[in-house]
Amino acid sequence: MPPVSFVHIMNWLLHNFWIKLLAVLMAFLLWFHVATEKVYDVDVRYRLRYTGLADNLILAAPPPDEVAVVCRGSGKNLLPLLFKERDWPIDLSAYGEGLAEITLDARDAPRYDAGEVVFSGIAHEALLQLHIAERQQKTVPVVTANVYQTREGYVRAGPEIISPDSVVLSGPSIVLENINRVLPRPHTFSGLDGPVDTRIDIIPLAGYNVTSSAEDCRVVADVQPYATRTFEFIPVNLIGRSDDSTIQVNPETVSVTVGGAKRLLGKLKPENIRVHLDNTAIDSLPVRLPLIVNVPDEFRAVRVQPASVLIESP
Repeated sequence: MPPVSFVHIMNWLLHNFWIKLLAVLMAFLLWFHVATEKVYDVDVRYRLRYTGLADNLILAAPPPDEVAVVCRGSGKNLLPLLFKERDWPIDLSAYGEGLAEITLDARDAPRYDAGEVVFSGIAHEALLQLHIAERQQKTVPVVTANVYQTREGYVRAGPEIISPDSVVLSGPSIVLENINRVLPRPHTFSGLDGPVDTRIDIIPLAGYNVTSSAEDCRVVADVQPYATRTFEFIPVNLIGRSDDSTIQVNPETVSVTVGGAKRLLGKLKPENIRVHLDNTAIDSLPVRLPLIVNVPDEFRAVRVQPASVLIESP
């Protein structure tokens, strides 16, 4: 028998091509008819959609989002059902706060004109357990954990400003009671020689069904050149003694050098600087005591001259 060449095969395929194609199509339709006339048991999945819950109530835990219904029917009847988007609404209008237990009945599943299909049961767990809580609102602060690293010769000036500095949360009361703050994503700002003004995302809350009035916040932090300023004739104050007429401080005033952000330092007033000593431990005179210097939090005392004063009788 001579070998069959490619040309012979192509000639055979092309000879009466449309008749052969029609025969194949008819064979497929016959197979499809026979296949769809058979009866099948299939699990048809429905997406559960919860409706009717009162406005003051909310689900406090993730509910089941789908269920499989056992359906029996011919292929012809099952196909229209299988190719639809299937939702099963669950009416919660009769339920209040607490645990709601609902037993699903396959006969209640939407049929979507499924004809003679029999809905015979629920494939797995037919009992829905839904946790329903009171819907509440709660205002909590926005708490940051940013790190600011300035270049040499620069310092942070003033407090970090967060806007908004608090958010309103809405959700189940039993979830909100455990949330006392929201946290933006922590960020490290390095090499700073000027102010920071940016927006940072707030970390999504882990609690179920909790929403926030803001998804991000604005962060502003001032950075200024570092400078020092010396203040002369700052009076020395005595503490811890009601009658100081029997002692004399020498000298009565000192100079204080303060370091901090340059523009803020220009606004610092001498009356904001306190120099004092504790004279409660004086046993005998004369005695020399060290000085204590207090400046506002955004500054630091660099130097006080002299560092101590002589306490003696007048």
